[in-house]
Amino acid sequence: MREISTLKGVIDFATEKEAEAEGLYKNLAGQIRSERAKTIFTELAAEEHKHYNALQNLDVALIGEKRLQDIPDLKISDYLHDVAYEPDMSYQDILVLAMKSEEHSHGLYKGLADNSDDPELKKLFEFLAMQEARHKLRIETEYDDFILTED
Repeated sequence: MREISTLKGVIDFATEKEAEAEGLYKNLAGQIRSERAKTIFTELAAEEHKHYNALQNLDVALIGEKRLQDIPDLKISDYLHDVAYEPDMSYQDILVLAMKSEEHSHGLYKGLADNSDDPELKKLFEFLAMQEARHKLRIETEYDDFILTED
């Protein structure tokens, strides 16, 4: 298990997670036929890449200056089951996979923040949780707009 009780350990862990998410979104963008969906996943992959680079060059003092925002939670993923990746997934399942991925990442960082006694680590975890919540909201909004309106 990776050490996540030090700032360096957290950054290493978070960069690994960002790289995994970027790979997932690139893969999903490559298999989607919908141009709208391809654009969304390409943009999400680019955001994950920016997060990766930001973590690699992190100035902890800047994290302390960031204002954390409350990100709305549509809670759509709360009512959905995890799905496993398959090459021929439906658009609905792709959105669920991405949504659940962001939900799990958000929960991980939120839990780490709640259990951290180090103020710098706590702020970093809260910042990372906010980023994941923002991605989850984007995917939930897409799901709401294009899946729930069809049912």
